[in-house]
Amino acid sequence: MAASLLSTVTISSNAVIPAALALVFVPHVAKVSTVVSAKQIKGYNFSPRKGVEAAINNLEKKGNEATARMIERCHSCHSNAWEALIMVMASFLLANLNGVPE
Repeated sequence: MAASLLSTVTISSNAVIPAALALVFVPHVAKVSTVVSAKQIKGYNFSPRKGVEAAINNLEKKGNEATARMIERCHSCHSNAWEALIMVMASFLLANLNGVPE
């Protein structure tokens, strides 16, 4: 049953890399929207890394720990997604170069 299910599901490697690249930006969009909705946008565009830290510090000072943790998690998730994207791209490109069937 499982083998027949797996044989019917095919994912084109040509679609996986763009999809993985698009998914990298999902946590970034969540982070930016959280920063904007928390009205912590001051200095964010000028220096995004320092802006995230400043937004987290300001929210902690105001007692809004949940929003600060959300921004922190989204920032970490976005960084981790970039690291994982390299492995996904490398594995699919090597598979295509070695002639692995789709």
